[in-house]
Amino acid sequence: MVSVYSAKEKNLSASEIQTLYEIIIKAYADTEYQMWGMNYVRVTLDDFQKFIEADQILVEFLNNKIAGGIRYYPLDQNTYSFGLFGADFSLSGKGIGRKLIEAVELQVTKSGGTSIKIEILRPRDFEIPIKTKLHDWYQKLGYAFVESIPFEEKFPERAKGILVPCMFDYYEKKLV
Repeated sequence: MVSVYSAKEKNLSASEIQTLYEIIIKAYADTEYQMWGMNYVRVTLDDFQKFIEADQILVEFLNNKIAGGIRYYPLDQNTYSFGLFGADFSLSGKGIGRKLIEAVELQVTKSGGTSIKIEILRPRDFEIPIKTKLHDWYQKLGYAFVESIPFEEKFPERAKGILVPCMFDYYEKKLV
């Protein structure tokens, strides 16, 4: 059985927080090493715990075992975004990602949000299969491609640490 909860309201134990954190870190390390290098850590544990305290993290359980999580947050009064999205790769094909996205969309709607805008980082000059798969998957879920902008335009300081030129692809879904 699949269940999605607010990580804050679920009052995760330190061990559960660590498990969720490791799933998300592994997801980014495995899918973005070509851009950031090996052993890439997307977010510190301290910052991750701050997101939990701010009630911005949803956690998914499959048969009472942590299967994945996602962070969602407001960009403005009507628009939200999500990131730090990861699922246990050993559970691929069980609908974990889709359920997390549906839970975010429900929370955004309950909060009065009317749209979600997301970004996918990808290399500019070559393809990474998981990034292509995400592009197709998000569109299947109703997220329309909006634009691409060079990563260094948005984050000039962080761009100094990236290994290859990258782009942010933006997608948006209207919820009402």
